[in-house]
Amino acid sequence: MQALPPQRYRQATALGLLLATGLLAFGIDRLAAGSLGLGAVGTLLGALVAGGVLSLRVQGAPDPEPVLLLTREACPHCEEARAILEHLQGELGFDLWVVDITGDSDLSDAYGTSVPVVMQNEERIASLSVNETKLRDALVPSSM
Repeated sequence: MQALPPQRYRQATALGLLLATGLLAFGIDRLAAGSLGLGAVGTLLGALVAGGVLSLRVQGAPDPEPVLLLTREACPHCEEARAILEHLQGELGFDLWVVDITGDSDLSDAYGTSVPVVMQNEERIASLSVNETKLRDALVPSSM
């Protein structure tokens, strides 16, 4: 995994994703036109470039702490929060721990009326209503 200073990270990921998208589009276009060899090469190169971009990290940035989602049974807001966090997990690379508080009387007493509750580093980031933009801002390190 290659670590870069924040400015270089932003430049490298932007350029890399642009290149990967172009190669993938070229490969798919060639495949659609019947050129299997050229299409396969373009698609493979696009995938390799995208993989390389995904392996980049900001220099000095620690691995993100796990995110804890407290939920309970029959909670539509909890399902929505989980979907948002799973989307952000793919984008930001944190571990997501989901805990159903239904069977735990201590957790139910403490958080029963506040779920869903999103926590990281023992700090409550969100509860009741979960907003993707606010969560992303709270979870992204300030160095990025």
